[in-house]
Amino acid sequence: MTNLATLTKELTLDELHELREEIATLEEALKNVPEEFDFSFQEKIHRVLDITNELTDHTKQLRDTIEHSQLSFQKGLIETAIYEQNKRLDKHQVKIENLLYGCVLTDKLSLILFVAFVAILIGAAIGSAFYILAFVL
Repeated sequence: MTNLATLTKELTLDELHELREEIATLEEALKNVPEEFDFSFQEKIHRVLDITNELTDHTKQLRDTIEHSQLSFQKGLIETAIYEQNKRLDKHQVKIENLLYGCVLTDKLSLILFVAFVAILIGAAIGSAFYILAFVL
């Protein structure tokens, strides 16, 4: 304080008055600084929030696009696999039908021959039974 007291003694009244005005102006400016700082800070926070919301929206769009792309790709792969499997099944079915057709004709012929053979055996057995009955009685 001694420095301030000696300084005020050396200054004139006009200089003191000017100093007081400048100090008052600085005090007013310092009062406005927090308000300006708050306003500027709020603007920056709002901008950060806007950017965050935009980023969130873009992330959701990207996620939806990726999911749609993956589903389309999976559907394409599934359709291709189903088509290939159906082609293979058709080839195998044709082979099986060809084998069965060959076997069915052979089996029909064998069945007819077997039925004819059984009929001849049964006819021979019945004929033999009647022959034996006719001569024995």
